[in-house]
Amino acid sequence: MVRLPVCLAAILALLPAVGLAATPARPAGIVWIVADDMSLDVAAYGAAGVATPNLDRLAREGRRFTRAYASAPVCSSSRSAFILGCYQTTTGLHPHDVENPQPLAAPFMPLPTLLREAGWFVTNTAAPGTVRGGREIRRGKTHYNFVHDSATFFDGDDWRQRRPGQPFFAQYQILEPHRAFPIPESFDEAALAALPLPANYPDHPLVRRDWYAYLRSVEVVDRRVGDILAMLEAEGVLDDTIVVFFADHGRPMPWGKQWLTVEGLHVPLIVRGPGIAAGSVEEGVVSLVDLAPSAVASVGLPMPAWMEGLPVVHGGAGGVPADRAVFAARDRCGDAMDRSRAVITADALLVRNDFTDLPRLSWSSYKESAYPGMPLLRTLEARGALTPLEAAWLAPTRPAVELYDLAHDPAGLHNVAAAPAEAARRAALEARLDDWLTTSGDAGAAGDPPTEPPLAEIQAQKRAGYARVWKNRLGLEDPSDSMKLAWWLAAYALAEDTDADEHADAFRPLFNGTDLTGWDGNPKFWTVEDGCITGRTTDSDRLRYNQFLIWQGGTPRNFELRATIRQQGNNSGIQYRSRELPEVGRWSVGGYQCDVHPDAANNAMVYDEKGRGIVVQNGQSVVVDPDGVRWVVAEWDPVEVDVNDWHEYAIVARGNRLVHMIDGRTTIELVDHEEAKRSLEGLIGFQVHRGPPMEVQIKDVMLKELPDGDVVAFDPAAIPAAARRLERPQPRSRQPAAAAPAP
Repeated sequence: MVRLPVCLAAILALLPAVGLAATPARPAGIVWIVADDMSLDVAAYGAAGVATPNLDRLAREGRRFTRAYASAPVCSSSRSAFILGCYQTTTGLHPHDVENPQPLAAPFMPLPTLLREAGWFVTNTAAPGTVRGGREIRRGKTHYNFVHDSATFFDGDDWRQRRPGQPFFAQYQILEPHRAFPIPESFDEAALAALPLPANYPDHPLVRRDWYAYLRSVEVVDRRVGDILAMLEAEGVLDDTIVVFFADHGRPMPWGKQWLTVEGLHVPLIVRGPGIAAGSVEEGVVSLVDLAPSAVASVGLPMPAWMEGLPVVHGGAGGVPADRAVFAARDRCGDAMDRSRAVITADALLVRNDFTDLPRLSWSSYKESAYPGMPLLRTLEARGALTPLEAAWLAPTRPAVELYDLAHDPAGLHNVAAAPAEAARRAALEARLDDWLTTSGDAGAAGDPPTEPPLAEIQAQKRAGYARVWKNRLGLEDPSDSMKLAWWLAAYALAEDTDADEHADAFRPLFNGTDLTGWDGNPKFWTVEDGCITGRTTDSDRLRYNQFLIWQGGTPRNFELRATIRQQGNNSGIQYRSRELPEVGRWSVGGYQCDVHPDAANNAMVYDEKGRGIVVQNGQSVVVDPDGVRWVVAEWDPVEVDVNDWHEYAIVARGNRLVHMIDGRTTIELVDHEEAKRSLEGLIGFQVHRGPPMEVQIKDVMLKELPDGDVVAFDPAAIPAAARRLERPQPRSRQPAAAAPAP
């Protein structure tokens, strides 16, 4: 007979009889199989290009959860939550990789301790066959953000050493597919070509090979699961044991791990055991913080009041409330300081970012050392070789709120937070998030615990580790992106980046800083003052039509154009891919324009001069379909600046994809499929606007021409079901006409 500690026995004695009667028969054991950094890349979940027969078996013989989420997209924060059954922000265990862990505060108690005190034999070990440094290891990962000694925290590393009949709780830690996953010695080219990459990743050979290597690492996970199931079967306890397979968070890719995205939070969860129907599927929303409460309930122990999860993982299918919301948080991840919070329901993911001035690719020494995608994305962006969706992750800022319609956009790629039709849902989700933050007492609101070293000290330590990695690889402590990319290409047996020389220092000036050589415009309005192109109109110089200073150097097709501009009065703009309109008057052009406008909604928008008018405004990503219908596929807070001050405006035109930026911050994204009205090449110019007096000054005009091609064919799937049809904005108010002054 197993004797309970006096304190626990007393608690059990006080439980109502009805509560005990509802407790299911106690399993012989509970086994957690924990994969490290893995999304739903399992054949049983419909994943292609990966063989997972053992996980598929587990799903056939048990229950597959389709909507399981981690409470944090990074190891230690997530693990500190699921081992306690409550959110890491409640316990103050929210930063990843705490430098100075503290004892766990009362009344919180980890699941292994609860079960051990109840007489269970508790183990933690690396999965069978785990090898590091050429030798097999047995010590299992914990990575909890509180003080613990594995020698006393667990009874050992092999549950088979328990007393006869003693129940056991065994954790198997699978180190895969955590980076660095092994790079295969050879690649199946047909399999590489068939890999279905997510739409937000560039289809580049390095991305495909990196993804291929990741999936091979997932297959290692599957083999380890098979070994564990075989061990349980050989000992005769498989059918009496609850086996739970899950990952601590999503896959280690640029949009995944460490981010409050579907890719970063959505994890596989498969449960097999007594009372669990074979082949069943649970589509309700669950969290990894439900694991510990589910274990407690399944063995008949009293549920601790501080556990925030629900005991739904081991119960019958359909036991998850339909209106349930779960939560997640991102705080400091190593040397990357941040604070974001998320709420997830059956049909939506809402994320609130506190530090909107931080880019998603903010510095992370870990990622800069381990992710080939980091230098690749930046290199491709500099070349204008990313689609607007692929480039979104490189935006220099983030919106305060992101909202994803998971019913129509299950990958969570299109932010609809600014859509008027989503206002009610956004408000309701924000209210749920606020209620959780208040009732749970978000310890992360104050940043790192006071016991942690200063951030600068942590960053210096992590940066030193990054420097050592690259010193060993290249002999340089901080190599350039081109050097890092060359190393990764070689590591994956890919050819050298032949485009590097072509694109290096490819910008050329269009203005000499002295005079208007190479430009043609009305000299009454255009001069050079203080080294700047200056366009000016006055009350006495009312224009009958907008006039332009036109560059005479050609009609570029694909290019990146940058100019530093300030403007007073009416408004101005950068004309590109345009044509002259002699029927309107001399120095008149029509085509795409990047506005320089005092109204934030119109600043750096796309205006089709003498054409379709406003096409896309600041803070919008728009697809124009072949019929000319404009669809807003994503929205964010407009970039706001004072146009009286100097700001850099940038245009990236590649095929039928256009991106505008102010000071490196994306204002618009446009994919234009209306062939009759779009333009793929044309003139560049600057505008003086008809109407009230105005002045515009322009300097540092630089052009980088990009390779030809890259016209994207129309695909209806690029317009999500939640996209908003954009009604045509009201035309600009017309000013009283006046005769054009003679040159």
